[in-house]
Amino acid sequence: MNKNFRKDSFWVGGKFTVLEIIKNAKRKILQIVIHERNKDILNQYNFKNVKYKIEKDKFFNKLFSKNLDIHQGYAAEIEVLKKIDLSEKIKQLDNSGLLLILDGISDSRNLGSIIRSSAALGCDAILIEKKNYNPKSNIMFRSASGMTELIDVIAVTNINSTIQLLKKNNFWIYGMDANGPKNLHEFKFPSKTAIVFGSETNGIKNLVSKNCDEIIKIKINKNTESLNISNAVAIALAFAKFNK
Repeated sequence: MNKNFRKDSFWVGGKFTVLEIIKNAKRKILQIVIHERNKDILNQYNFKNVKYKIEKDKFFNKLFSKNLDIHQGYAAEIEVLKKIDLSEKIKQLDNSGLLLILDGISDSRNLGSIIRSSAALGCDAILIEKKNYNPKSNIMFRSASGMTELIDVIAVTNINSTIQLLKKNNFWIYGMDANGPKNLHEFKFPSKTAIVFGSETNGIKNLVSKNCDEIIKIKINKNTESLNISNAVAIALAFAKFNK
């Protein structure tokens, strides 16, 4: 994708991405651009409070290198959401909370899919290492299909210190590992739960694993090697949400 028009803003594309962004009062929107073939959308949604314009292929090709699948004829120039303080988020989750911790996951497409699943299943926030998180990734926004606007993603400096902070605030920490000694479906989860996932290649780091209260696995068909990370996250969150 081409460089942003402004240093403090960035462009994202996709119909559902743009429509959810418009609904998010916390998101600063500089402008919305709609392809001329999609202009009927103006009769279906309220665009009165945002600056918008109608453009042709040339505009979208300049932004997205002729990749129609990425933008679908919808684009938004936006700014990054205000940084969320983890301590403040924990205070909001005084009696119960479901958090997802991502250890070493950096692929934007996977992260977008994880955001989508997490938002759908009522996860309260996703915690991810700052070095692995690009809040301006159009691929992430597109994969999340608008769900970036419905869940808090909190960038943290260190996973282990984050786990310790959560423990001090009565969260139980569950690490997911394909070779874990206990099965996910056997668990009844406490009211304050955090689930840790590592990368598909390396899994959870050793020290992070040691800091977890339990290491658990998703029992799958013995003839299959593994689950896609976003699918595994969805299964784990569903069990944690509905098995308390």
